[in-house]
Amino acid sequence: MRVYLPEPESFSRWALDRLVRERSLASVPADASVLLVRVGTRVDRRMLDAMPELRVVASATTGLDHIDDDECRKRGVQVLSLKGDTAFLSDLPNTAEHAFALLLALYRRLPAALADVFAGRWRQAPFRGSTLGGKCFGIVGYGRLGRIAGRIATGFGMDVLAYDPQPRCSPEPPVQCVGSLEELAARVDVLSLHADLNASNRAMIDARVFGHMRPGSVLLNTARGQLVDESALLEALETGTIAGAALDVICDESVFDEGNRLVAYARRNENLLLTPHIGGQTEEAVVAADKHILSKLENWCATNAC
Repeated sequence: MRVYLPEPESFSRWALDRLVRERSLASVPADASVLLVRVGTRVDRRMLDAMPELRVVASATTGLDHIDDDECRKRGVQVLSLKGDTAFLSDLPNTAEHAFALLLALYRRLPAALADVFAGRWRQAPFRGSTLGGKCFGIVGYGRLGRIAGRIATGFGMDVLAYDPQPRCSPEPPVQCVGSLEELAARVDVLSLHADLNASNRAMIDARVFGHMRPGSVLLNTARGQLVDESALLEALETGTIAGAALDVICDESVFDEGNRLVAYARRNENLLLTPHIGGQTEEAVVAADKHILSKLENWCATNAC
C-alpha cells in the first residue's frame, strides 16, 4: 500500500520509522490508497478529488471535524480514528492536564510575569494571582476527559459541578451534576469545555451563556473551537462580563493567520491566553496514539487489501 502523510511533523519518530512515506509534499500523490492525518489536514472534497485511489483515511484523533465524513462515505472511503476506543483513551489524560496548565497560567499570570523577567525586572506584587483551592470548577461535557478534569480539580481542592446534555451525567463523588448549561455557568468560577462537537452544540457558549457567568469567572476550551461563539467571547472579555479565557482551540484553525482577531486581542490583553491545539501533544500520548491507529489501519488493510 502507498501511504500519504501530509503532516509528518505531527507523528512520532516511531510511526515515521514504520512508514514508507511520501517525501515530496508539494502535491498529493494520486495513487495513494491510505491517508494518515491529524487535525492539521482538512480531508475535504478537494483532497478526495486529488486521490482517486484512496481506500481509507486514518486519523490519530478522537475529533473528526477536519474530515468530511459524508463525502468519504459517498466515495466508499473508510474512516478510522480513535473515537470510541474507550479502553485505549482511558489512559490518556493529557488534554485534561493541559486545561489546568492553561488555568494556572491564567490565574497566576505566568506569561506576563515571564515577559516582565525578560524585560529585566524581578517583581512580585504586580503578578499577584488567584488560588485554585475553594473555587468552583464547571465541566461542560462529562465524558472521559470531563471526568479526568473533575478528578484533577478535586485534587486542587476545588468544588466541581458538571453538565452534560446526554443522559450519561452520573457523577463521580464529590462531583455534582446540574440540569442546565445556564445553571452551571451561573454557579462556577471556571467553565471548562470537554464536549464532543456535533450539530446541536456549535456555538453553544454564546452571549446568553456569558451573560449567566460571574464577572470574575473564566472560560477554558481544550475541546473544539466551534463550541464557542468567538464574537460573543471577545465582547465578554472587552466588557468585563468575564475575567478571562484560555483557549487551546479556535474555530478556523485550517485558515489561521496572524491577523486572527483572537490573536490581535491577546497581544493587547493578558486576560486571553492561546495555545495552538497542543492539548494532545505529549510525547507519551503521540506515540501511544500512533501505535493504536497504525494497528487499526494494519488490521483493516489485512482484510480489505489496501
